[in-house]
Amino acid sequence: MIKFFRHIRQTMINQNRTKKYLLYAIGEIILVVIGILIALQINNWNENRKNQIIETSYLQNLLKDLKRDSVSYVNGWVLRYDSKLNGLRLAKDYFYGDYKPKDTIEFVGSIGKGGIGSIGGIPMNDNTFRDLISTGNLSLIQNEAIRNSISGYYSYIEFSRSYLDNLKTDYAGRINSLIPYVPSDPKNMDPRDLKLVFKSLKQPDFIGLINQEITYGHALNRRYVVQYKESLSIRDSIVNYLNKNR
Repeated sequence: MIKFFRHIRQTMINQNRTKKYLLYAIGEIILVVIGILIALQINNWNENRKNQIIETSYLQNLLKDLKRDSVSYVNGWVLRYDSKLNGLRLAKDYFYGDYKPKDTIEFVGSIGKGGIGSIGGIPMNDNTFRDLISTGNLSLIQNEAIRNSISGYYSYIEFSRSYLDNLKTDYAGRINSLIPYVPSDPKNMDPRDLKLVFKSLKQPDFIGLINQEITYGHALNRRYVVQYKESLSIRDSIVNYLNKNR
């Protein structure tokens, strides 16, 4: 093909058809430019398509992470929050003499639940987000609202961790130091430890610890409720976005 065009050019030059040769040369240049533009457009299309596939994969993984977070909020906190507050209130009522337990083992088990959420907390599933940040691929998520929501969600979690760390108390540690908790047999308590628990609950410093843990519990609940609702909202946004771009 190249030899064919060269032959045409050479023929025009030999025949002294300069004007036609110039027009032909210009046309040839235009064809080359058009060819380059088409190639670039195809390359851009392929690149955009590849980025869309990567974006979809990230969003699907984020959906999985957010779903796990939602389950963790419910199972790790929502279903246990009332037990925590009830245990702390019982401990406080006992300190002030407003409550006399009929079942000592059940009572100690209840006040022990006042330490729920004090140690460890709820694990967040942020592997996909960390990958987006470390690779610089967050920009591949085309929807700006979703991109900002995702960044805001995980930033809020990090801020909450720092904030709540400053409110944490040693309530759970204090209870565990008085009487060990055995998950496989929670009602198996040493009578000697039980006496120590009831004695310690009447100590002036313990009421301060109870009040601090109540404050911490309310703060924890506020943060988790916000995070839970936001995780559901982002999930809905991602699902709608993926459905529209199929």
